[in-house]
Amino acid sequence: MSNSKKPVVVYGASGYTGRLVCEYLREHGIPFLAAGRNGDKIQSAMKSNVAGIETASYEVVEVIHTAEALTHLFTGASVVLNTVGPFAKFGPEVVEACLAANATTATRPASRTG
Repeated sequence: MSNSKKPVVVYGASGYTGRLVCEYLREHGIPFLAAGRNGDKIQSAMKSNVAGIETASYEVVEVIHTAEALTHLFTGASVVLNTVGPFAKFGPEVVEACLAANATTATRPASRTG
């Protein structure tokens, strides 16, 4: 998969923070890939929780959580926003994949749920 037209990958797009990021990207006209482990869940979350998503330039991508699969997904991306948590459990594969794919990653843990 080439990410040349969608340079931002939101990994964990079905979660609360991931949906907020997708809404922000949509509002600012930034193309993105909404990625995660369950494509149906991501699609449902986008349709029911991201206002105006029908106007966004995005694709839903289902990926298994391995460094190899994530490297393939992240290759060609300029930025990867990792909202998958808990970060201590799921972060290492994401960082490894970003390094292998030469992508800039935003993996700082952030809780938007209080």
